Amino acid sequence: MVSVADLIGTPFRDGGRDPKTGLDCWGLVMEVFRRMGITVPDYGVTVPSAWDGTRVDRAAREAEAAGTWLPVARPQPGDLIAMHTDPYLPADVITHFGVVIGTNQFIHQVDKRRCEAPRLTSEWRPSFRGFYRWRG
Repeated sequence: MVSVADLIGTPFRDGGRDPKTGLDCWGLVMEVFRRMGITVPDYGVTVPSAWDGTRVDRAAREAEAAGTWLPVARPQPGDLIAMHTDPYLPADVITHFGVVIGTNQFIHQVDKRRCEAPRLTSEWRPSFRGFYRWRG
C-alpha cells in the first residue's frame, strides 16, 4: 500500500479533487488510487447533503454492474469501502466511500471536516455497505 499519511488532516471541499486545496470523499479515493498508479473514473459524485446522496448510490451501483468494482468479502489494502452515512436517505443507499489502508483501518474524508484514518471497529457496522476491489 502506498503512503497516505500526508493526506490525514486534508480539509474537506465539496467537489474537491486536489489534496492541496481540499478533497471530498471521492476525490480522496481518486487520490489514493492515483498514488497506486491506478486511474479511477470521476463519477462526479459529491456528498454535501442528503439531496444528492442518491447520485452517489447510483454511481456505485452502475460501477458494480459494469464490473469495474467487484464486491469482496475479505478486504485488502487498496479496496474501496462503501458506507451509508446519511440518516435522511434509505439505509441501503450508499452515500460515502473510503479506502482500506491496513488491517481494520481505512482512510476517508469526513464530510465537512477533514481526512482521517480510523480503525474499522464495530462503531462502523451500522454504516458499512460493502468492500469493493478495482478491476479496471
